[in-house]
Amino acid sequence: MSSNERDQEPTKKMPAQGETTSLLGTNPDVRAKLPLPLSLSPASSPPSSASTSSSASSGGSSLSMGDPSPVANRRRSRGALCCAEGIKRRRALLVLAALSLLLLFLVVHHCAKWYKAKQVHENPHLSQDEIMKEQNSGPYRLVERQYGDDFFQFYDFHDGPDSEGSAGYNVYVGKERAMELGIAKVVKDDQTGEQFVHMSSTPTNDGPRESVRLEGKRRYHDGLFILDLRHMPAGCGLWPAFWLTDGENWPNNGEIDIVEGINDQTIARTAMHSSDRCDMFGHVPPTEKTGYWDTATGIPDSFTGEPNFDIKVDSDNCYAYASHQWVNQGCVQISEKDDTSGEPLNAKGGGVYALEWDPVNLRIRSWVFPFEDGHNVDYDGHAGLPSNLVEVLSTVNKSDGSSAVIPDTDTWGLPYAYFAVGPTTGCFSDHFQNMQLVFNLAFCGSVSGNKFFQDCPAQAKQFNVNSDPIQTCNAWITSDPEELKEAYWKVGGVYVYERS
Repeated sequence: MSSNERDQEPTKKMPAQGETTSLLGTNPDVRAKLPLPLSLSPASSPPSSASTSSSASSGGSSLSMGDPSPVANRRRSRGALCCAEGIKRRRALLVLAALSLLLLFLVVHHCAKWYKAKQVHENPHLSQDEIMKEQNSGPYRLVERQYGDDFFQFYDFHDGPDSEGSAGYNVYVGKERAMELGIAKVVKDDQTGEQFVHMSSTPTNDGPRESVRLEGKRRYHDGLFILDLRHMPAGCGLWPAFWLTDGENWPNNGEIDIVEGINDQTIARTAMHSSDRCDMFGHVPPTEKTGYWDTATGIPDSFTGEPNFDIKVDSDNCYAYASHQWVNQGCVQISEKDDTSGEPLNAKGGGVYALEWDPVNLRIRSWVFPFEDGHNVDYDGHAGLPSNLVEVLSTVNKSDGSSAVIPDTDTWGLPYAYFAVGPTTGCFSDHFQNMQLVFNLAFCGSVSGNKFFQDCPAQAKQFNVNSDPIQTCNAWITSDPEELKEAYWKVGGVYVYERS
C-alpha cells in the first residue's frame, strides 16, 4: 500500500476496556469468529479452559447476552426500589398538600366567622353586613351610661310568664304595670342626693308574684360591663340575675351570668352557657385568676342510672348539655371570697361587679369588689376598689364627660374568673355573640326551686309539699314571708364600654 493510500485510509479507533459489543456490532466477520457464550453453544460438552479464560478476560461482557449478572440484578432492584420510594414520596406530598389546603380553608373559614361575628353593632336592628366595622383593640370608650332617670330607656319590659326552661314562680309585667305597682322606679337618697334604680316584686292572690324582667335594647359582641350595685335580692326561694344572652338563639349565641343569686348563696360566681365545643379544660391558666371551678357530682351513672356521689368533676365545659355535668350547668367559676353575694354583700352596702368580654385578647374575665365602709359610699379614696375603678365611678356621671376617667382593667388585679375564648382555645368566640343585657327577679323555678331542700332546710321542713322541692319553694313564696322584703335590686348605675 502506497504512502498516499496509507494517508487516505481512515484511522481505526481502538475500543475502550469492556467495549466488546462495539466491536461485534462493527464487523460481522469478527463476530462470527468469536466463541459463542455458554448458553448459546451447540456443543453440550463443558467449555474449554481457553474459552473459560476468554470469557473471564472479557470482563463478564459475554454474560450480558444470556443470564443477567448479580451486579445487573442489584442495579435493577435498586432502580425499582428507588422508583417505588419516589412514588410513595410523591403520594405523601400530595396528601400533605391536600391536608394543608383543608387546614387553611378551616382556619380562614373560622377567622372569617369570628371577624364577622365580632363587629361593633351601633344599631341592633341592622344586619351584620350593614354595620361591618373593624374589631378594635384600643382603649375603652363609654357607649352606654345607664343611670338615674334615664336608666329604663335602655331596656324593654318583658310582659308575660317566665320561660319554660327557668319556670320561675312569677309573672313579669310591662313597664306601665310595673310603674303602677311601684316595683320599677328611680329613688333619690336624701342624704347624698344620689339616684338609684329600685326593682322588686309584689304578691298576687293566685300565688306567683308579679315581678320585672328588663331586656336591653342594644346588642353586644364584646365590651366591659360595670355594675354599681348597692343591694341585690337575697334569701330563700329567690333567683335574681344580671346577665347577657340572646334568648331567641339560645344556647347557640351563648349566655354569660354576671350576677346570679340562688337562695341564700353568699359567694359570687360567673357562669357561661353555650352550644357544643366550648370547653375550658386545659386552656385556662391557673395563674390568671383567683377563683376556682364549680364542680358537678351525683351525675347519674351512664350504665346503672344511679347518681354517683363518689366523683366530683370540674364544671369547665360551657356546653349546656355536657355529658359529665348537670343539664345547663355550663362552665362556672366561683370567687374565693365568701362575702361577695347576697346578704353579706348587702351588709357592706353593696359592691361593684365587672365583666370584661374581650375576644381580641382571647378572654372573658370577672371581678367583684365589695364595699368596705357601709351604705353611704364616697368613691373618693374608697377602700376595697382599685384606684382606677374609683376614679372611673367618680367621674362617669359628670354632665359634660370631659373629665371622665377611662377604665384600665390591667390595673385592677387578677379577676376571680377567667375564661379562654378565641381561635387558639377550646371555644371559638362565635359561641358568644349578639347578646343583650338582662335584669330579672325570679322565684323558685328550675334552679332555686330544685335546690330549696338543700339550701333552706328550715323553710323546707315547715312548708313541705309532697317532698317536692319546687312545690315546697312555691308554697314558701305564696306565704309572702317577711324575708321577701329583702327581695329587691338597688342599682347605682350600669356602664358599658367598648374598645376604640
